[in-house]
Amino acid sequence: MHRGIAAWRDGATHKLRLLLNSRYRLIELDAESGTPVKEFGDNGVVNLLQGLSWEIDPKHYTNTSPAVVYKDLVIVGTALPTG
Repeated sequence: MHRGIAAWRDGATHKLRLLLNSRYRLIELDAESGTPVKEFGDNGVVNLLQGLSWEIDPKHYTNTSPAVVYKDLVIVGTALPTG
């Protein structure tokens, strides 16, 4: 499940990138080719569960909004179970 995409232009190469959060993953694609950007996270994918204070079942991780990019920062809205 995802709520939409964000567009961002790479400051170094000026290439347009698309970011989407799909459940517990944040994915960056090259807008021209549609392929994952290998330099982003692990071959184009960041596991949003990594580094959380407690273990979460990936099926319970919910996106509440599309990713938003501010300068070089990607902001994602999520909902997690607390117990």
